[in-house]
Amino acid sequence: MRDASARKGDLVRKLRVLFAYAGSPSNPGWMTGDAQLKEQIEWVPLGIEANGSLQRVIQTLRQLQRPDQFDVVISNEYYISFAVNAWLLVRQHALPHAIWGLNQSRRMLTQPLVRSLANMVFARSNLVVTHSRAEQAIFRDVHDIPAGTFRFVPWGFDLPRIDPQPFRADIRPYACLVGRNNRDIATFIAACTEAGIAGVVISSEKDIAELRTSKPDHIELHADLSFERCLACLRDSAFSAVLLNDDQRGAGHITMVAAMMLGKAQVVSDAQVIADYVESPTHALKIPIGNTFAAAQAFRRLIEATGERIAMERSAQAHAFAHYSNSAISAHLKSVLAELTGSDSVRRIDNAA
Repeated sequence: MRDASARKGDLVRKLRVLFAYAGSPSNPGWMTGDAQLKEQIEWVPLGIEANGSLQRVIQTLRQLQRPDQFDVVISNEYYISFAVNAWLLVRQHALPHAIWGLNQSRRMLTQPLVRSLANMVFARSNLVVTHSRAEQAIFRDVHDIPAGTFRFVPWGFDLPRIDPQPFRADIRPYACLVGRNNRDIATFIAACTEAGIAGVVISSEKDIAELRTSKPDHIELHADLSFERCLACLRDSAFSAVLLNDDQRGAGHITMVAAMMLGKAQVVSDAQVIADYVESPTHALKIPIGNTFAAAQAFRRLIEATGERIAMERSAQAHAFAHYSNSAISAHLKSVLAELTGSDSVRRIDNAA
């Protein structure tokens, strides 16, 4: 690792940051593409394409380079982050490591013996960023990560160009449920039926396979569409629904931010894991988890109360552009980097902001 005096100036001169993430090596994601951060950071992207959890650990360990080539390492997925921490522990290296966006998109290491090892490995993290405050309590309970290690940073990004072709011009208006993780598709379909409106579901094939033969005619099911097509579905919908099965897993952040940026009203579950993003009824209508009657009422309200829906759309979009854009999130990232490197040259953003 470079000496401390060099690192202190790197937020002005340039930090050399290893970014280990889940995805294609040719597509390092929003973090490395932000123009403001490019001026201050030399990104070294490490894309991990493996799909299986163990395979991600193995691929990460095989592709990591010498830690003394970097000032900071950032990782963004549970098993990749586990591998990075294990790599640093084995090498007994002091390279600062932040996990960015720790979440439960995969099964966690909770078997008794494995959990003890995982607790030791995850304790190596210098900072852990979550995209909801509720997830901090989840990971404190599971892996004994000290409370002072956590920082809350909302999920955010700039919308890419969206295909101008209509998603489905023949079934408007429709409600849209997009998401692969912790989605209550059954309640969404039942609420659409009770409210008398069409619905479009975009999820994983695993989650919708059993529904294909029993779905009503006014419901469309799509599996594993591209992000651009998901955005087109949200754009053309009457409103977006983020309905969760439970409040024990973080989920819905990407969909909620995308819908807000597209100027869409939303119906969301009243769950702590997504409570940081929307105010009801300013940005969305909240309903109890699993309550079909309340969901149907909210669906009808957004379809029938045009003025209220338009006001909600405008408020949500303004809020998203102010707080969830690349430039807004890059300020949080610079704060995390300043804390990791001990630099005072970048203003820190309070954890409670």
